[in-house]
Amino acid sequence: MRSMNFLFAKQRLLTAVLAVLTFAGGARSFAQTEHTIYFFSETQIVDSQAGLIADSSGALYGTTSFGGSASDGTVYKLSPPAAPGAPWKGSVLYTFTGGGDGATPFCSLVLDSHGALYGTTLTGGVYGWTAFQLEPPSVPGGAWTENVIYSADGAVEAGLAMDATGALYGATTSGEIFQLVPPAIVGGGWDVSSAVHAGARIVRCEQPHSR
Repeated sequence: MRSMNFLFAKQRLLTAVLAVLTFAGGARSFAQTEHTIYFFSETQIVDSQAGLIADSSGALYGTTSFGGSASDGTVYKLSPPAAPGAPWKGSVLYTFTGGGDGATPFCSLVLDSHGALYGTTLTGGVYGWTAFQLEPPSVPGGAWTENVIYSADGAVEAGLAMDATGALYGATTSGEIFQLVPPAIVGGGWDVSSAVHAGARIVRCEQPHSR
């Protein structure tokens, strides 16, 4: 089933689109112009089900549920052109292997003030899903580093939220709300400081393909 789904996903070439709204006339009258800023080929990354987030420089970040060297999903970046009209640059920041690092990220990411990215994977990890951190390279052009900051029983099919202190919040499909507090010292572990049960099934950010 997975191989069939991946073949189907490869046919869905990802197009990143920037829509510019130009208003004219009254408050409810406007014209919409759509510009394709980047087109990924099927040999790059495929099947993006999540929205994009932007950093202060205008770069965009997203995830794909499939694609990458292990076919277990990627985190990618779209860098804006240096000059108007020049092409955007697409790059894969991380490829999931399907093991302890997780697999199938299909929700949007969050970005902290230091440029690190955070998200969830539907599968993989020690217990079946992960919350992960992707740290930017220490030198330009270096590799991004993925750290699994939480993995537990059950399933997570939604992204994370971040507050002003850098704490992360997420929800499992069984209705558990959890909080992840960043380490107090460099290299320390994240602390699951609280978890409550909402008493209802949590709505997914997107329905993934059957696997």
